[in-house]
Amino acid sequence: MWQIYLNGSVVILTLFFLAVTVISDPGFVKNGDVDFLELLEVSDSTQLCPDCLTVRTARSRHCSVCNHCVERFDHHCPWINNCVGIGNHTSFYCFVLCMLVTLLLSLA
Repeated sequence: MWQIYLNGSVVILTLFFLAVTVISDPGFVKNGDVDFLELLEVSDSTQLCPDCLTVRTARSRHCSVCNHCVERFDHHCPWINNCVGIGNHTSFYCFVLCMLVTLLLSLA
């Protein structure tokens, strides 16, 4: 009987981390009110994203699916239909671990 409660608890925890990961901001790089041509004059052109028209940090990358630059971009996950970045990396990791525990408990 306790296995049912344990499995149900882990499933609820998995769904919680899924919801948190889906609704959280992955760390989109915000566009300031500065014109892109003015940014070209002031900063290095390798730090500018031509798609987003924003200044990127060293670890941010442009997501072709979301069409945004994401700070510490990991990947765009189709399961959550969101990017995984600095803002939701921990909750995504917890979601994957809870999903693994759910699968292992279901197999046992």
